[in-house]
Formats: sequence, C-alpha cells, structure tokens
Amino acid sequence: MGKYLQQAASPQVVNHAWRYLRNDRGIWRRGLSVEEMQKI
Repeated sequence: MGKYLQQAASPQVVNHAWRYLRNDRGIWRRGLSVEEMQKI
C-alpha cells in the first residue's frame, strides 16, 4: 500500500473524517429501502 494511502486509511484519519462528516442524519438500518429512508 502506498505511503499516502496508508496515512489516509489510518484509524486516526478515518475517525476524524467520520466525526467531521457524520452530519448525515439518515437512518441506516438493514432491510430499510432507499425510498423509506428518503421519506423520513
């Protein structure tokens, strides 16, 4: 794996990105269709 890809895939970077971008308030559950998610 390339040096930059290793850095980008590091747990610290992934956690930071998740905290920054998790403003998605969609409901993510198994068995829930896209149409049902869009209604909520």
